[in-house]
Amino acid sequence: TLWLPQPAAAVLAVVAGLLLTGCFHEDGLADVCDGFGGGFAPADKLRIMKDSRIGTYGATALWVVLSLRTAILAFLDPVLGVVLLVVAHALSRIAPLVLIYLLDYVQDAEASRAKPVAQGVPSRGLLVGLAVVVPLGLWQLQLTVVAALILVVAVFLLARLCVHQIGGYTGDYLGFSQQISEVLIYLSASGLWLST
Repeated sequence: TLWLPQPAAAVLAVVAGLLLTGCFHEDGLADVCDGFGGGFAPADKLRIMKDSRIGTYGATALWVVLSLRTAILAFLDPVLGVVLLVVAHALSRIAPLVLIYLLDYVQDAEASRAKPVAQGVPSRGLLVGLAVVVPLGLWQLQLTVVAALILVVAVFLLARLCVHQIGGYTGDYLGFSQQISEVLIYLSASGLWLST
């Protein structure tokens, strides 16, 4: 924030993340919120999730998640904000990986646009994905431990929600799980730093 006010820098940091990922996970967040909010039966929810149009639930979810991330980055010390960006981006991507490992894909795997997602992940792939915790833990031990604990609870709850709502995971649900995990890491980290 040498040249910009911190709120502007926070907005640009979030926008940079959106551009780097092509809003891939945010699209899943919006689709799942529209499906779960607008459908009653699992088939209805899955049909709504496939619709490329965004609805009220999806738009609201995007607004809430992006607002929380931006507000937290705007409030934190800039150095802590950069640390949080790295840790949250890395650790939140563990959630979809674990869900792929634990749950069944609920749509037609052959018709899926992302066949590797539909085919699951082997144990070796899961271990490689979990290995990201080691360097993060060496770099930011306290934050990584807190974020990892939050992530364990989040993955458990996300898996239960997923099975209850649609019987397994979809590509959209994986994006949803990443976004929810990331914002929970932001909230827990900011709470940790504010309490110390």
